[in-house]
Amino acid sequence: ALERELGVRLFNRTTRKLSLTSEGRQFFQRVAPLLSQLDEAVADVRRSPEHPEGLIKVSVTPTFGRHCLTPVIAEFL
Repeated sequence: ALERELGVRLFNRTTRKLSLTSEGRQFFQRVAPLLSQLDEAVADVRRSPEHPEGLIKVSVTPTFGRHCLTPVIAEFL
C-alpha cells in the first residue's frame, strides 16, 4: 500500500529474498528517526501520571485484608 501511495517500488521481491531498492533504502533512512521519535512518544504517554504503573505495597492486618481488600483487589487490577 505504501509503494502504491508513493508510486515507487521500495522492495525487490523474489520467492527467496526480500531486499530494499535504492529508493527503499533512502526512504528508510529518512523515516527511521521519525519512527524512533514515535516510539519514544508512545512510551512517554504510557508512563504518564494518568496511567500509573508499578508495585504497590500495602501493610494491613490479616482480618482487614481478608474482609476489606480482597473483595476489591480484582476490580482495582
